[in-house]
Amino acid sequence: MDLRYEHFLTSGSGLFAGAETDLARLTATRPLNRIWSVGADLGFSRNSRLQSLSVAQQSTCNVPGQSNPNPTFPTCPGVSANIYDYAFAGLSVHRQFGRSLHGYLSYEFNELWFDHSYCGGLPQCSRISNRDVVTIGLDWTPRPIRLD
Repeated sequence: MDLRYEHFLTSGSGLFAGAETDLARLTATRPLNRIWSVGADLGFSRNSRLQSLSVAQQSTCNVPGQSNPNPTFPTCPGVSANIYDYAFAGLSVHRQFGRSLHGYLSYEFNELWFDHSYCGGLPQCSRISNRDVVTIGLDWTPRPIRLD
């Protein structure tokens, strides 16, 4: 079992030009027998914009939810919100196929939402994205190579 809290600066994940991130995460793994194990992951992150959009930037860009966007204006750099939150929960199954081969199947649910500054005055528009992710994979770890 692993419980952690992290505070760091990120690139903003393409939503902001940079963000201050707080991340809380709980991970648990349990072997079922010699070759099978299961895992669960639960987490939440809060990402705060490092640099706000200037008044000049806001006046010359289209804002999401605008009723008559100006086609000559570009979209805002990144997203016009100040904070976005990201939550996730997942399960995984792992199987050992040999000494160096390992397979896994995982499912994760993600939700992304912005604070009300994103809405531009519209009510209840902050929930942006729900995503389901299924991953199937193989890991191969070769034997160590001795360097002389």
